[in-house]
Amino acid sequence: MAKFIMFQGLRTTSASTSVDSNLGSIQTPPRLLRQAPGVIAYWGVENIESEYERLLSLEAIEHKAVQDVGDGIRVGTVLDPFGNIVGLIRNPEFKIA
Repeated sequence: MAKFIMFQGLRTTSASTSVDSNLGSIQTPPRLLRQAPGVIAYWGVENIESEYERLLSLEAIEHKAVQDVGDGIRVGTVLDPFGNIVGLIRNPEFKIA
């Protein structure tokens, strides 16, 4: 049974991915691992460190570690198995519903 991480509403790449039938998971081509994106969607979270680690435990790949970008705002990005960059942001001014 294949393992997939699905992220709704993110851009897709035109590059192909391959399915490893032995592992049953999607393999992201190495050239996509640091590819410059057109747009990164940042998802607001309360606890960025735990959400970042949760995504890594779901087979996302670290893209840019969580860092403080000023005024208490923290951001980090991961790659999903299809090469999409998924951003997380913790902004103390945002109200998370």
